[in-house]
Amino acid sequence: MFSDKPNICPACNSNIWSHKSNCPVLKRILLQHKLKQNYIKKELFGSTPPSIIVGEWNYPKVNVGILLPNETGNTTIYDSPKEWYKQKFTIEDVFNLRLKLYNAKNTFDKKINDKKIETIQEIAAASMPTDTEIKLSKNPFFALHLNPFTAPYGPTGDFEQIKIVENTKIDRKVDYIISDVDLKAEQAVKILYDDYDVYNITKLLSAGLLGVKKQRKLVPTRWAITAIDSILIKDMLRSIKQFDSISDHMLFQSNYMGNYFNILLIPEKWMFEVIEIAVPGATWMSSKNPIIVNDYEFYEGRKDYAADVAGGYYAAELAILEYLSSIKKQAGVLVVREIRPEYYAPVGVWKVRECIRDAFSKKPLVIKGIDEFFEIVDKQFIIKSDEWKRKSKILQFIKNQKRIFSFLK
Repeated sequence: MFSDKPNICPACNSNIWSHKSNCPVLKRILLQHKLKQNYIKKELFGSTPPSIIVGEWNYPKVNVGILLPNETGNTTIYDSPKEWYKQKFTIEDVFNLRLKLYNAKNTFDKKINDKKIETIQEIAAASMPTDTEIKLSKNPFFALHLNPFTAPYGPTGDFEQIKIVENTKIDRKVDYIISDVDLKAEQAVKILYDDYDVYNITKLLSAGLLGVKKQRKLVPTRWAITAIDSILIKDMLRSIKQFDSISDHMLFQSNYMGNYFNILLIPEKWMFEVIEIAVPGATWMSSKNPIIVNDYEFYEGRKDYAADVAGGYYAAELAILEYLSSIKKQAGVLVVREIRPEYYAPVGVWKVRECIRDAFSKKPLVIKGIDEFFEIVDKQFIIKSDEWKRKSKILQFIKNQKRIFSFLK
């Protein structure tokens, strides 16, 4: 959940794919860095981090773009969410960085039947930044593209030619997996996850490099992010459900970019819920009241997409399952996220994943129970628990479920 208008830029109220050049966020960054004069180039040369983006509009026809800064060398920081979090980048830090990325794109069918796609696939598979020459058909469109799922990027233009000007470096394991045209995509994802994070694997799936040969296709980046999370979640849950439950209520906390997380682990069988609370006052909110949404699952899991919390639901679930796998336990899990007005524009669901991962890197607070959880959260949150706890499905379940001992006299 970020806005009741998910396709509208929260800062300038335009479509996120055609961001207004007079957007207050964009103008502030341009004044600071004076970048606009550099965006009139039709011939580009730089080192892609590597980074690609596949759009979902007009699917199965998709826009496939290479994100390229106007510089060479080690450009990995341009597409490194883990490092952004480690260095505690602000929203403007991310914008300042990503605004320098050209999106050199073209339209393709989802089926891989164009030689230009092979060049883009080679870039997506690279383990190091790749020096690339690109010729655009005309001057790029100047914008800062915002999306709740992916990190923003800057000017966009259609490319006529694309050329890699150095030998591409591809890790041996990645090369082996993408060369195996009989390996199913789900199996490939699970094998790669032993050595690579979800960010790397998403690029490979999005570029159509995973799966049985006849089934390979371009996958919009937004879909690929959730698909990777979902594959790994499903696999982890099989193991976690075999573990014993935790013995104490444990509370983990973290905050970043105006997003405050409280993660409660409950001594129960697996169940999971995310409650998101948007505090009034942000530029993207028209309501004077808090916006509260939630998605949840019980032991059997979800059968449909978590439409209200969307990609953040799966990013949070994966981070939590990583922790439970490490301690070989299962639990009921309640994630409560308060989004404050300082989070004025989206930077992607990566912040949810990294913030929750960071919470689990710290020692938990062992508490007496759910009532103490409310007391602690109410001291930290602007929106008090009386306004959101009634919405929780797993809290209702825990409160109302009957134990076998209640039937014994």
